[in-house]
Amino acid sequence: MNNDETLQISEAGNASETTELTETIVQTSGEISLQTEEIPEATTEEPKNEITETPADVIEEVKPIEPEQIAPIETAAESVHPASETVTNEEATAEEIREQKRLSQRQQHYERVMAEIMDVKEKKGSIDIILNARIKGGMRVLYKDVPMFLPTSHFALKRTPSEQEMQSSVGQRVKAMIHEIQEYEEGKKAVIVSRKKILLDEFWNKINVGDIVEGRVTSVASFGVFVDIGGVEGLIHISRLSKIKMDDPSKYFKKGDIVRSAIIEIDKEKNKIALSRKELEDSPWKNAEELFKAGTQYKGRVRRTTDFGVYVELKPGVDGLIRSSELSWTKRIKQPSDLLQPGMEIMVEVLSVNEEKQNISLSYKRTQPNTWLTMTDRFPVGVEVPGVVVQVMPQGAIVSISDDVDGFMPRSKMRQLMRGRKIPFKSGDKMDVIIADVNPDEESLILAPVVTEELLASTMPPRNERRQQPRRDDSKQKPSGNGSFSLEDLLSDKEKERLNNMSK
Repeated sequence: MNNDETLQISEAGNASETTELTETIVQTSGEISLQTEEIPEATTEEPKNEITETPADVIEEVKPIEPEQIAPIETAAESVHPASETVTNEEATAEEIREQKRLSQRQQHYERVMAEIMDVKEKKGSIDIILNARIKGGMRVLYKDVPMFLPTSHFALKRTPSEQEMQSSVGQRVKAMIHEIQEYEEGKKAVIVSRKKILLDEFWNKINVGDIVEGRVTSVASFGVFVDIGGVEGLIHISRLSKIKMDDPSKYFKKGDIVRSAIIEIDKEKNKIALSRKELEDSPWKNAEELFKAGTQYKGRVRRTTDFGVYVELKPGVDGLIRSSELSWTKRIKQPSDLLQPGMEIMVEVLSVNEEKQNISLSYKRTQPNTWLTMTDRFPVGVEVPGVVVQVMPQGAIVSISDDVDGFMPRSKMRQLMRGRKIPFKSGDKMDVIIADVNPDEESLILAPVVTEELLASTMPPRNERRQQPRRDDSKQKPSGNGSFSLEDLLSDKEKERLNNMSK
């Protein structure tokens, strides 16, 4: 035997689906014996190339395929058994020549297809393939009768398509790109194809901002929820999960949930999609004026406190505000957090509702007895009571006279104790005060300090802080006829000038 060449194409798969084509040529001592199976003539259909870019993060590396997945194509032929003794040498020679010609045609067809495949891969184009059979690790596919391999991870945009999807696709003609050509020893080759880039381009061209999509939750993070929409993940940020504020998405969503959302942003370059569920929900303020009528009391939960009041949740997504003046009948609340804390459940009364502006004014004190109705009985005008300065402000001082009652001491009631324009008290000072006026209708309780020598001494500034007064020149003063003096004589020149200007 001088020369043995074998060309064998074997497609791996189920035993029932495996076909084997063997062409064998044997040449011994000038005689040729032939054993073969007829194959169709090579088609001359040219592939349709589509030039596209394939991002590296779309098509991942494919591990070298195993022999049972697809048998690499060889370029040599094996010998066959000698021809039957009943066949003459002349007949065998003629048949061998015809078979050798067919073998040469098949070899030429294969080489043309492989050259075409190399050109398509270089240009990053696409070819039309037939999904021939479901095999281990993916699909056996054909292109112009040349077998190729489509891995499961490159069958769809999803990394793990269902078995039903793959089985039902057998027999279909689809487009694919040449992902890799693996070369082995002795001229063996295997072609791996991918559909991911083509499917991804189709996906981006199909979706638009404003589309309503449905998908399965793939993961839940502290900042939002990831949703698979057709094999591509989109993110619903925590601020767009609902019109109702959500502090922890994991309390409302879990992996596998089916959710509907709207596409609000598309970034093809970064392969990112921003989604939102807020657009699909009715406003929680819808019919708020009917649900929460003015003058009616409801139970709510304190959500947060501020310097100017407290926000109370009446229902998910609907918060009302209690301003500081509506926290207590008779206590001046400097910090609302001193009275109410987040998480507390309290009763509130609705003062007003504006559905359009999404605003509700609430009152906490109106759910409690009105202290002003009995104020004149508890604190009659002229009564002296102990007090503690709570707050000092330019207009005066707020003084607490009981656990639930604060009164106001204006500057005009402290003139006798003031040195200059500074109020001589600070927060925490204790003193006795007189009830100067009570007006329940205006919710007003006016206090005045009880002036004593001890209080006068305590409010007198230290000697080194007293303002130096210019000495008077008595020679310039005109003596009065009876030797007496007036209140004006006790004032300094500067204070006299100021009084004269005020009188003008």
